[in-house]
Amino acid sequence: MTRSQKNTAIFFGVFMGLFSFIESMIQAGIIDEDSLLSSLRRMLISGIISWLFYFLTARFIKTKSPQEQGPKIELDNNELMVLQSFGTHLKGIEAVGGKLVLTDKRLVFKSHRLNIQPHELSIPLTDIESVFSYKKLGLLNNGLAVTTSNGLVEKFTVDEPSVWTEKLASVTPLRV
Repeated sequence: MTRSQKNTAIFFGVFMGLFSFIESMIQAGIIDEDSLLSSLRRMLISGIISWLFYFLTARFIKTKSPQEQGPKIELDNNELMVLQSFGTHLKGIEAVGGKLVLTDKRLVFKSHRLNIQPHELSIPLTDIESVFSYKKLGLLNNGLAVTTSNGLVEKFTVDEPSVWTEKLASVTPLRV
């Protein structure tokens, strides 16, 4: 199980525990010491059970790598792939799912067909001014922002954005 999957499992467990806590607080009506302790106990137990359920089921689900599934991105002659993963491109208010590929010449995103706004975006490395990772919604450290030479900021959601930042810095001179 990767670090990202463990973080997701912990987040899921905490969320489910919090949900159970809120539900029990609503049912209790008036909060007294006994009901508060009981609610906290239920929150902790349901969080642990949810985390264990996620952890155990994630071990048995076989997922394919980005190389094996998802949209096919055609590379130009003499173009070498540096990094690829599944991700989303934030286009307006829609998070468009697809595949993000870094080559030695460009950064390419290609959406899968099941989006409202299917598209392909290709940014030559020479047009990239800066790259930084950020916390999406202020919580999850999975955001990657790429600023182009014309001032546009393209935002992506990827696992391990720090790896993307390092790889982009290794193939092009930019501000990280």
